Amino acid sequence: MARLVDVIINEALHVHSTSGIDLLHVAPKGNKEVWSEDVEIFRLERWGGCILVVHDDLRLKLCLQRTYVGRNLASLELLVIVSSILRQYHFMLEEPEKKTWQGFLCKPVQCKLSMKRRTV
Repeated sequence: MARLVDVIINEALHVHSTSGIDLLHVAPKGNKEVWSEDVEIFRLERWGGCILVVHDDLRLKLCLQRTYVGRNLASLELLVIVSSILRQYHFMLEEPEKKTWQGFLCKPVQCKLSMKRRTV
């Protein structure tokens, strides 16, 4: 259940970011000043020490990513809270087609929910 909630939270933050402003980073393709002399070579090391490993089931994964303890603790707390709420209540949008307003934050103009306690 925790893995499912983690995926839901990450996808929700991906699709509906809390910040409506895109931070654009432009690096011209093939620019050796930006990407170094080996611009044409595929090197994962340039992305902060990630390496490519092959697991027994032959799926490729990235590992050795930087971790931030505060973010991980906040994410864990969020998983526990959301899992507990979803286990105890059923939520439905009363107006699922409601428009959003784009400003500094992307948010619905109004978000009306109905919730019903589950019998666990």
